[in-house]
Amino acid sequence: MALSPTSTPAPASSAALRTRGARTRPTPRAARTLAAGAVVAAVLTGCSATNELTTIGAYDASDGVSASVGDVRVGNLVLVGEDEGEPGRLLGYVTHDGLEGTTVTLSLADGGEPVTVDLEPSGTVQLGDAEGDELVFESLPVIPGAVADLVVETELGETTTVPVPVLDGTLPEYADLVP
Repeated sequence: MALSPTSTPAPASSAALRTRGARTRPTPRAARTLAAGAVVAAVLTGCSATNELTTIGAYDASDGVSASVGDVRVGNLVLVGEDEGEPGRLLGYVTHDGLEGTTVTLSLADGGEPVTVDLEPSGTVQLGDAEGDELVFESLPVIPGAVADLVVETELGETTTVPVPVLDGTLPEYADLVP
C-alpha cells in the first residue's frame, strides 16, 4: 500500500513516542515499588524524628552523679561505706576547665571535715579508686541506699550541693572499695 503525501504513518514503537515528547505512565509494579520504598524510609527515620538521641546530651551512665560549678566539673560521684556513722570513700572525678590551677573543697553538708583537691590547669583528678586520690570522710551521714548531700566549693566561693548516692559493698565492683 502506498502512502499519500497527506497521511502520517503510525509510530513503530513506544521509544518513538518518548523521542517525540509524549509521556508514559509508570507501570503498576514500578508505582508499588516506589510507594513501598517511601513507606520504608518513613518508618526507618520516624523514630529519630520524635525522640532525641541519648548520646547528644550529657547524662550519668553509671551509679554516680555529676554536677558543675564555674570552671569545675565533678562526675560519677558515689560514696561507699559500711553503714551510717562509719567511714565513707568518695569515688568519681573532679575536672577543672580553667587556664590556671585551682583548689576545690568537698564536704558533706551534714558536717565532718572537708577535703580539698588541687587541680592543674585543664586537669582532672580521679577520686578513690586504685589509681585515684583516696578521699575518705570520717562518718557517713546516711545509710547505704540513701543519698548524702556533698557540697562542692571552688576557691572563688562558687558552690553547688550534689545529692550523692551512698552504696555498700554488696555489689562486687564496690566490695574492695569499702573503707
